[in-house]
Amino acid sequence: MRKDIKDHNSFPAGAYVVLLASCDGINSWSSSIPINHCYKLRAESSTFCFAICKDITGSTSNGWQGVNKSTKHNKLKLRLATQLEAHEYQRLDKPFPISNLSINQIINNYEIF
Repeated sequence: MRKDIKDHNSFPAGAYVVLLASCDGINSWSSSIPINHCYKLRAESSTFCFAICKDITGSTSNGWQGVNKSTKHNKLKLRLATQLEAHEYQRLDKPFPISNLSINQIINNYEIF
């Protein structure tokens, strides 16, 4: 990646993330890597590279790498998964839609500080 481009969308291998937008800014990968799903990363990932352990079809070789290192053309957006989302991925051992988490699961795992 070019040194002059700051990437705040960078996560280490092994992290659990939620895909918020695919490379074109919409849900173009919906058949195998849909948005609003929790994924585990197999390699360091960023705006320019998205390497997941599994897609929703079970493929372990799917992912994406941008050719153009300009943030203007790469709209991939990730966020770190919550602890609850990461636990649910571990329990299922596969990507899942975060909307599948019930309100009771969310409330029961909410920590008050």
